[in-house]
Amino acid sequence: MYKRFGVGDLNFFAGKHISQICYNWYVSDTLNHCAHFVSHVLGVSETNNCYNALGTPGKTMPGACIRVDELFNDWCQSRGRWHDKPVALHQCLFFISIPSNVTQNPLRFGQLPTKHVGIFIDGMVWHYSNGRRKVVAQPLSQMDRHYAGLKPKDWLFYGTFGS
Repeated sequence: MYKRFGVGDLNFFAGKHISQICYNWYVSDTLNHCAHFVSHVLGVSETNNCYNALGTPGKTMPGACIRVDELFNDWCQSRGRWHDKPVALHQCLFFISIPSNVTQNPLRFGQLPTKHVGIFIDGMVWHYSNGRRKVVAQPLSQMDRHYAGLKPKDWLFYGTFGS
């Protein structure tokens, strides 16, 4: 069973640039860091991680997954559409993706770049904002504006913490 978070645990990261979280030098502002941030917080190290991505010496900490689809497809114990999330589930991963990147039966994300992940706790989503270049906390009600033009209520997903 995964450690239960408190808001204070995640507030520690608020406002931090990825370079203050990852010491493996995978910190360029040209990269997408939403999965990277989430994975450092949760200790998730899948195949595509920041330790392996650069292939350079001097790395000081374990690698963290850098792919949203790997978190969703391989790490989450269970996953589904946000509107199907159990009411009692107050802590999970929050995902959004475009329709062309999602397959059904089984529910999986593809590798298209238009997807995002954050950590949901009691109505708030902590995520790495690539546009702002820092970790932010936003109410769930604001996350549906993450991708302009998308009808997000149909493309929001949850995933329970892996083990």
